[in-house]
Amino acid sequence: MYKIREAAKLLNVETIDIHKKLISLKKELANHVHKKNGITSIDQEGIDIISLSFAGVKTEKVASKIATEKTNREEVDSENNEDATIQVKMKRNGILTIQIMTLDGSIVKTIERGNKNSGSHLYHWNGKNVAGNSVGRGIYFIRVVGPNIDEIRKVMIIK
Repeated sequence: MYKIREAAKLLNVETIDIHKKLISLKKELANHVHKKNGITSIDQEGIDIISLSFAGVKTEKVASKIATEKTNREEVDSENNEDATIQVKMKRNGILTIQIMTLDGSIVKTIERGNKNSGSHLYHWNGKNVAGNSVGRGIYFIRVVGPNIDEIRKVMIIK
């Protein structure tokens, strides 16, 4: 848990910017901001949402789901050859883009970029970057963009 001042320092912004994000992202942060004895704290997922917001990335939960095949968790153990399964439900035809990103927004790998028909689509990410090398342990984001879809999902690589 991070207090407002700690969150600002972590994200290299002013405390007023954190307060503004708490207001503008109230719905997205509802389960990640906690108040106790007049002190506001933000959990790690809340920090991630705020960080992505500063980078211009929206987080919405509507059309995609991510889980590993074996455990139905958002964790991938690359040493046990687990994949993250990404399920996308498109309500209409259009261009679908699925990208794996680091916390700072750098693109690790593009899983899909192309025209897709409406319906359900499944994709897999094996924890490797565009060069085919295993990524380091940590949190990564899967961004899904398509017709009326702009979502971010978190996945953790464990080893």
